[in-house]
Amino acid sequence: MTVSMVFNDLCLRTLAPDRATARQWMTEFVGTLKTAIDHNLYILRIHIDFRNIVLSLEYPLHAWLKAQ
Repeated sequence: MTVSMVFNDLCLRTLAPDRATARQWMTEFVGTLKTAIDHNLYILRIHIDFRNIVLSLEYPLHAWLKAQ
């Protein structure tokens, strides 16, 4: 049986108050993904517009991805 993780973008109704908080949230998200991988969960299902998610004002997810 294959188990998938699902990123529910509907939970992102609140923007981070600033870029630093958004970056912290993403650090925690990546940590969650690493823990999932440690437990053999390798599939993450995301919405097609995942890169366009806005983390905080003027700081979309694709800007965070570029910084990595």
